[in-house]
Amino acid sequence: MPKYIQEDLQTAIQDVKNDIPMRKAVNQCEVPYSTLRIKLNGVPSRNEAHEWRQVLSKYQEDQLTDCCVSGAVS
Repeated sequence: MPKYIQEDLQTAIQDVKNDIPMRKAVNQCEVPYSTLRIKLNGVPSRNEAHEWRQVLSKYQEDQLTDCCVSGAVS
């Protein structure tokens, strides 16, 4: 199965929440069944689960990114 994009996964999640069967959503959006099942069960991503191990918090990382981007534009 080809790689999927995040928007496809979000579309599949919305489809299932709108009472479309999981198998049909998987086939239409071309996302792995196991990935969709994991997301629907609320399992956090690897990055979310291990955020406490990271040197910078998500907020700090976003602030640093914004600073670098604004400095590069100037």
